[in-house]
Amino acid sequence: MNAQTDEPAPPADSTVVPAAAPVDSLFRTDDSVYVFPTKDAADTIVSYKARDSVVYILDDKLMDMYAEADINYGSTAISAARIRISWDKSTIHATGISDSATQEIKGAPILKEGGETYNGEEMTYNFRSKQGLILKGETAIEDGFYLGERIKRSPDNEYFVGMGRYTTCDNPSHRHYYFGSQQMKVIPDDVVVARPITLFIEDIPLFWFPFAVIPNTKGRTSGILVPAFGEDGRRGRYLTKGGYYLSISDYWDLALTGDWYSKGGYLLKADVRYALRYNFTGSVSASYGRQTFNIGNVFVPDDEPGTDWSLLLNHNQDISPLSRLSMNLNLRTQGYFDRYSNDLNELLTQSVYSSAQYSTSWEGTNRSLSIGMQRDQNTTTGTSTMTLPDITFNQSQVYPFRSEEGSGQEWYELIGFNYTGRAVNRIEIKDYTVDRDTIRGRFDRRGVDHSVSLIASPKFGYVTLSPNFRYQERWYDHRTERSYTPGDSLVRGRDVEGFFALRTFSASVSASTKLYGMFEPNMFGILGIRHTLQPSVSYQYNPDFSSSWWGYHQVYRDSTGREVFYDPYSGYDYRPGEVFGGVGGGESQSVGMSLSNIFEMKLQPRADDTTQTPRKFQLFTLNADTRYNWVADSLKLSDINLSFRTSIQNVLDLYGGATLSPYVFERRRTEFDGEGRETIIPGRKVNRFLIDEDGGLVRLTNFSLNLSTTLSNEMFKDANAAAEDSTRKKDDDVYSFSIPWNLSLGVDYNIDMFDPDNVFRRAGLRAGLSFSFTPSWHVSMNTFYDVVNKELGTPEINVRKDLHCWEMSFNWRPAGYYRSFYFVLRLKAPMLQDIKLEKRGSDRGVF
Repeated sequence: MNAQTDEPAPPADSTVVPAAAPVDSLFRTDDSVYVFPTKDAADTIVSYKARDSVVYILDDKLMDMYAEADINYGSTAISAARIRISWDKSTIHATGISDSATQEIKGAPILKEGGETYNGEEMTYNFRSKQGLILKGETAIEDGFYLGERIKRSPDNEYFVGMGRYTTCDNPSHRHYYFGSQQMKVIPDDVVVARPITLFIEDIPLFWFPFAVIPNTKGRTSGILVPAFGEDGRRGRYLTKGGYYLSISDYWDLALTGDWYSKGGYLLKADVRYALRYNFTGSVSASYGRQTFNIGNVFVPDDEPGTDWSLLLNHNQDISPLSRLSMNLNLRTQGYFDRYSNDLNELLTQSVYSSAQYSTSWEGTNRSLSIGMQRDQNTTTGTSTMTLPDITFNQSQVYPFRSEEGSGQEWYELIGFNYTGRAVNRIEIKDYTVDRDTIRGRFDRRGVDHSVSLIASPKFGYVTLSPNFRYQERWYDHRTERSYTPGDSLVRGRDVEGFFALRTFSASVSASTKLYGMFEPNMFGILGIRHTLQPSVSYQYNPDFSSSWWGYHQVYRDSTGREVFYDPYSGYDYRPGEVFGGVGGGESQSVGMSLSNIFEMKLQPRADDTTQTPRKFQLFTLNADTRYNWVADSLKLSDINLSFRTSIQNVLDLYGGATLSPYVFERRRTEFDGEGRETIIPGRKVNRFLIDEDGGLVRLTNFSLNLSTTLSNEMFKDANAAAEDSTRKKDDDVYSFSIPWNLSLGVDYNIDMFDPDNVFRRAGLRAGLSFSFTPSWHVSMNTFYDVVNKELGTPEINVRKDLHCWEMSFNWRPAGYYRSFYFVLRLKAPMLQDIKLEKRGSDRGVF
């Protein structure tokens, strides 16, 4: 026996040739190459090699190859610990060898046919007829594995498997699940047919089917979509998402599915996907369903069935490098989500939004054009608003007086302008009441808006000026006029058609600069602290276009004969206003003041930083702004707004704001007239400064604070590693309990004290925790607590377990209106994910 390989010694009438030596001239070959003559084609070359030796048995025309033997014949390759070739019979017989120490088979045969690989304990192959037999064979196709006691290969490249098994579990020592069949036929790159077939989990048979057709092509393939089954309190037992998938071509496919409920009802759905690389992608989904129960009620057999439908269209297309088309159409009936959805976000949806837009730009310019459509449907009231079309042309900032060199040194070269034009047609459908009758009406509104701005940014030393002049013109073909008829109890509105132009303008100028302050303590690792101060002053002018001089506002006389001015472009009663609104009212000449403070710190480099780069980060920011309108009749000084933000070592984020009022607030009071009748005067801010009355400067009217932090095991990685090393030194058998985790915490607080008699407080705590206490267990939890109302928001707990080839997920909302749970156990393989067990329940059904 060979001491190294446990192989038998060659027979006495044989010739032993080292693997690298030339073979006998009897075979008419060069080094390890044999030219095999075939009947139907030109001679085919068979090449072979072995690490140990090649033994020729000349009389029987046999050849034995020992140790890492390998033979290639066209697209077929076989390797094994030992291979015997019979040149007369044109057969190859390959086997492994048994290790005398471990009793394991080493060098088991491997057959490679095209792009597929087959393993087995023993293998026979006829390279003339292309037939073969594999004992205890196995092959991997796509994400699956096929195993069989006997695998026979036909000349048509089809494999017949006896006592076969199919699985996606890649554990070679123990397959956690598999489909077993006595007869199985495998057609590479096409399909696997088995009859009968049984699903085994942990070697326990669970389900039996008379036959099965399993695709094993690469990519998409047509086939049956296995439905999921479960039970719901409202719908009863159900089968969902069962149907058929059609892989029609490389450019589009179709899925036809349906849901069935034992308490009455069904949902039919068609999903189409299409794509052309570098051009467009999209999908169309249409659903139609009927349910024989009322939402929120128990099942009653005589309930009138409710019909619902939905249509979703998504399309994205790059027409050219400068043009793009995108569409997102979403149409649904009002009760669709309530009847057929278990998703919390969908159940909370009160409106459905659709949009489409074509956009293009001109190469070498800063001009662009977009044509769009929007539709907003309220699923609660049934009203809808559609904008079709919505056309916008934009000319971005240009400098007409700038020279070709673009130096921008002269003052007039800094003058630029931009233009935006927009045309909108809006259709509103809603219910309204006239003389106590509810009418469903359609209202069409159209308009064109032109906006031109002149801008400049000259700089004088350290001060930057930014003047701006804006002209706006709006065109309408409609307005709503009001009138009062003596004896009528109401002011009536009427639609007037014609051409109406509203021309407005405004002007502003601002000045800003930056001031820096530096403090260098050079202690405790602090190299410096920098304070950046950014003051800004602005002036803004807006004329009073509501005055009679401009002629935009109309007037009517009420029942007392008093003249009442109104804006005819803001709508009235049930009639909606114009698409861009009216001109507004009130003159404004105001000066705005703002102050921004930024504090930054520079620290010494870390000891382990080889680049010796100082560390910089922002300590905090503090901003304040206010405005004074000297043409206002009262309350000329606006409130003072404060905002602040800081981040501590990227661990704690804190931001918030406050509003300060300089005016006196008169509390709510009750007054009586001469006849003793009571009148309640609500609280209000009056035109008297606090400093003139009670010595105070300002009054806090609103304050908000938001605190958030995120912690994870990565932040304590170095400390954990040191502790684990210390533990291992004491006891090598002690394992580390360090697990990946992430914790997010947040505090939100807001107090509104505008009216001291009616103070509103809102405070909440947010928390989210995710961790994996083993590589296969993943847990996440999220919740919110309303501190003021002492109410717990909808908490959510999700547990996911990786079961190697299976995956378990459990989602639980233990409290709130949408209290529910959902459990699913499914195969991880993408093509078998429809094989699952699920259970769900809620307060709307069972829990």
